[in-house]
Amino acid sequence: MKKKIAVLSDTSDSPTTLPSAETIIVYERGEIEWQEISGFSLLSYAADTPNDLRLLCEAISDVLGDVKVILGSDISGASFFALNRVGFLLCESEGISDAFFDELFRELDADKAVMSIEKSKAGNDPVSGESKKTITGPQPGALPGHYFVSLKDVQQCNPLLSTKKILLPFLKETPFQELVILCDHTPPWFEIYLTRSGLSMVSRKADRSTIMLTVTHAVCE
Repeated sequence: MKKKIAVLSDTSDSPTTLPSAETIIVYERGEIEWQEISGFSLLSYAADTPNDLRLLCEAISDVLGDVKVILGSDISGASFFALNRVGFLLCESEGISDAFFDELFRELDADKAVMSIEKSKAGNDPVSGESKKTITGPQPGALPGHYFVSLKDVQQCNPLLSTKKILLPFLKETPFQELVILCDHTPPWFEIYLTRSGLSMVSRKADRSTIMLTVTHAVCE
């Protein structure tokens, strides 16, 4: 993996959230140390609605090119989904340093799931062209234990799959910290199942036709 990272930055060049970021600063590992190689102002972009975030993240992806890793102080909810959707590996930290970047990339290089995602997005995975057709359940994000799924996208590609077939195998078999679900309505069976399974859910509108459900273990709240 190329040792480049984009940092969502505030006025003091410290990591911040996507809606609060004024610039994105790109750092690259040189022979001796990490160096700032470019910057990108976000002041002309809005981040107030899910559609704003989508357009912002598409612009970020276009400008950053081969940079695959992006870091902020907190990347969750709509920001997580929007950045993940355009292909970034997402990381969180309140501060940055050369030692932190070096350790982060050691962990990313050692993570088989991350490397699989990277190869797929780079076009090196022989099934990458069919990935949208074969996704049948939640997919891993860059952060360990974080997953996401768009029920509408999965069912559009696999009309015969019910919400139970998409979600139950994952919920029963996969350890996770957070699962973000995009849907047009909460499945009628879902809340009862979560309560019985010791899970909790936060629901909010992502836009006029989309609900974002964030599922975590109740003990983690």
